[in-house]
Amino acid sequence: MHPRLSYVPNDNKEGLQIVAVVKRITNILQETIRVSDSQERYGGEELALLLPQTEHAQAHELAERLRALVEASSIM
Repeated sequence: MHPRLSYVPNDNKEGLQIVAVVKRITNILQETIRVSDSQERYGGEELALLLPQTEHAQAHELAERLRALVEASSIM
């Protein structure tokens, strides 16, 4: 996992659940994006994708594919 994507868990149960969700989504992104793409933590639970040389339509298609994969996954 990318060092910037590591997350220091809170001591409470909710914090640990958030960590599990962020890690699962991070894995889905990493398995789906191209080698030339990168993902970065943008905040506590926010992730950003950098998609060089990607047209708007391609980015939209990837976003929809990622949405469907996250929706279909058993995160918890």
